[in-house]
Amino acid sequence: MRPLIGFLLGVFVCEPPARAVTNLLPDGDFEKANWKLTRWDRGEGRMEFADEGRRGKAVKLTGINGTKARINLLAHSPATDVRAGREYVLSLWHRSAGRAAPAVSIFTYKEPWATAQWRTPPTAYETRRLPPAEHWSPWTWRFRVAPGSVQLVVAVRNGGVGTVWFDDVALFEADDARLTVVEPGTVTGLPDKRRLRADVALRSAGAGWKLSLSDQASGRLLASQESASAPKTVEFHYVAPDHARLLLALEEAASGAVLATENIAVPPLVAFEMISPRYRNSIYLSQKPKTVRARLQCNADDNVRKGMALAVQAGAQQTQLWRPLRAENELRVPVSIPRGANSLALTVLLKGVPGRDRFTAVLKVVPPAPAGREVIIGDHNETVVDGKPFFPAGFYGPRVGPSFDPIAKAGYTAALTYETNPERCKAWLDDCRRIGLLGMVSVPRPFVTKLDESKLRDAIRVVKHHPALLAYYLFDEPAPGNPGQSVTELKRVYDVVADEDPYHPIGVCICVPEYFGIYVECYDMLMPDPYPLVKARRPLTWVSQWMDAAREAVADRKPVWVVPQAFGWDIIENIPDPETYRTPTPAQERCITYLALTHGARAVMYYCYHVYTGYDAAKKKAGGFPYILGGYLPDKQPALWSALEKLGPEMRRLGPALLRPGAREGLTGFVHWRKMPRAGADSAWLIAVNADESSAASVKLPLARVKPLKVFFGDGAIAAAADGV
Repeated sequence: MRPLIGFLLGVFVCEPPARAVTNLLPDGDFEKANWKLTRWDRGEGRMEFADEGRRGKAVKLTGINGTKARINLLAHSPATDVRAGREYVLSLWHRSAGRAAPAVSIFTYKEPWATAQWRTPPTAYETRRLPPAEHWSPWTWRFRVAPGSVQLVVAVRNGGVGTVWFDDVALFEADDARLTVVEPGTVTGLPDKRRLRADVALRSAGAGWKLSLSDQASGRLLASQESASAPKTVEFHYVAPDHARLLLALEEAASGAVLATENIAVPPLVAFEMISPRYRNSIYLSQKPKTVRARLQCNADDNVRKGMALAVQAGAQQTQLWRPLRAENELRVPVSIPRGANSLALTVLLKGVPGRDRFTAVLKVVPPAPAGREVIIGDHNETVVDGKPFFPAGFYGPRVGPSFDPIAKAGYTAALTYETNPERCKAWLDDCRRIGLLGMVSVPRPFVTKLDESKLRDAIRVVKHHPALLAYYLFDEPAPGNPGQSVTELKRVYDVVADEDPYHPIGVCICVPEYFGIYVECYDMLMPDPYPLVKARRPLTWVSQWMDAAREAVADRKPVWVVPQAFGWDIIENIPDPETYRTPTPAQERCITYLALTHGARAVMYYCYHVYTGYDAAKKKAGGFPYILGGYLPDKQPALWSALEKLGPEMRRLGPALLRPGAREGLTGFVHWRKMPRAGADSAWLIAVNADESSAASVKLPLARVKPLKVFFGDGAIAAAADGV
């Protein structure tokens, strides 16, 4: 691997010195040692303030033995006043050794914390894991304070055997500092000379600032700049190979507090991606495609691109004329697929590009489905059923029989079963068809965790032509460290199912945001299940946060099918801790649904329709399934069902608009909104939801005036204004 080196060329506009950024956390450098050291479990460990910090003291948390009890060591700050709805940044420096598990938690409260301390009513409790770090590494967390909050407490933590050091922990308003990467690594000289440009915005810079660029793997500094004035643009020149992982960090020079960080993947000299088709790199002949589209990007200055050229060839067609390679190259190629062809090669030929003379994408050609329905994912992440857009909305858990019927009567379109026996799945799909639903069936777990390709294909063949089949459910909440659940193992299963049945997509439910991107090659639809109503209180915006994280993980190239919470343990008799999950109120259920929709959900599958009402501790002790099925939502949770009955028709009405490209979304106060454009004779739609449970909201949304305006759903009001809605 070529070395990484760097130097600085700074371009900045000076402003008069001003006050320093205000750190709202007392003693964030730990020099006064007034944070509280404690433990929340009985695992063996040691907590101390040690003279081992970056520039003095640090919190040092050492996990020693976790075999008899869990290690959970922490140091928490004094309470700090915050403003509900305001965006803040929490930052720190950390390093770790051994098998330590560094983490940070933020607790917000609706009353002053000092009166009851940990018994103070919380508004939110969120935890983020930190990556292991052999050297001192900066880390930041940008967050919005939950509605109704008045104070905040921060805890730095270790949950593993090993040591974590924390230093220079800071909390400040997000508007105090912003760092925006404009150019991550434009090639200025071959092979690997590069330029980075970043915009730095500081509300004040009285204490001076420092911007540094370093290699994440080694910690080696590539470039840095310090100044006492407020810059507008900073430019670094450095040397690094394609795809190197770098970290850009802005800190306050005097205090060492981190103000902002950006993780950077060094872009390659040339990069190629398919635009259409992108679903499984397959051309579906039922869609009657006339062109294929791709994008070729060259991350280089004009002088470097001089002499570089490209030409395009599709299949056996004659190569197009050579043309100069630009920074952005949109490629649209007419296709003519010979009868009986099972693939089409799209080749982009290159001249003058070191180490690369072509890109080739081999697109699979898929004939129309011989039987049953054809369900694919379109270029805008919409579900397409037999050529028409379809918005899936439904439930996990209905079983064969009349329990199904209220789902269809409430306007829903889809259901999901955990049943894995192929014949019983077929009977279940028969019931879906009877009432007009499409069904998602689980891939047989025994053939997944220990792949048996022959039996897996046999199981798929039982259901794949069923007219009510919507999709396959590959796995429920996998974890890479569990047997049979690694990325490699699930990808093998995905490949078998997709090969056996190319006419139905495959989804995976994932319950850890850090895993969204890890499993990206194992699913066609990502299905996150953000449950905000738990004992450790989370804001309802937990849903929108997960939606944003999911879309970022798939780079908006795959759809996100959300799995909202529609259950609670508070109605289960004899369960040890009924507050673990709390049943949403009707208002909360509407809110979390629309939070998902305003943040781009392409389907809604509630968990769950069946309702557990009892718990058998003896079965649990014996290793069995302890939950006792008591019925279904309409009978066992009538208040919750009353909200869901209204949401079904609303999503059926909104479905076509929710799938359209070109939507705008935003956040104004606590109001999350999404505007879907007109399409032909269909109207434009605006959906908005207030995430503040404590009070109503009256806001002006920054949207062009549209007439007429009419409220179809919900209990809000809307009016046109000269400069918004």
